Amino acid sequence: MNAVDCVIKLAKCESDAIGFIPYPKYKEAHEKGNIFYQIENGEFVGFLIVGGFPSMGTTYIWQECIDKSARGYGSGRRLFYQLLAKCTANYVYQIKLNCAEDLESNLFWQSMGFNLVRSINPNNKRGRKINQYRYQLIRDIFTPQNK
Repeated sequence: MNAVDCVIKLAKCESDAIGFIPYPKYKEAHEKGNIFYQIENGEFVGFLIVGGFPSMGTTYIWQECIDKSARGYGSGRRLFYQLLAKCTANYVYQIKLNCAEDLESNLFWQSMGFNLVRSINPNNKRGRKINQYRYQLIRDIFTPQNK
């Protein structure tokens, strides 16, 4: 099974938690280097997909998913650290993501240093409230910082 197929298989297993992305978008993200893969003991256990790496811009996390059997062992953190390294190399100054309010992954993102920007009630199929998060890599000198 190739890497993209592993991602799609895990995404289908976790379809209640993560949004749908069509197969061609997964393939395109893979070809552009926008999917990070987590392998533990020779086994695929998770992935993180971003929307790209604009120089001096914002990167958006589309999805991060860790197999349930591998959660709690640092796989999600290691994936995020891979992303941070690539963002730093590309002078990305912030990372943004959306996360459904009812998911435990909100605690993960907060523990990684993401700040909740706002919660919205979009008109989505599942009727979920969505939390919008931001991670600042480079401090914005024009915005007052919370002390």
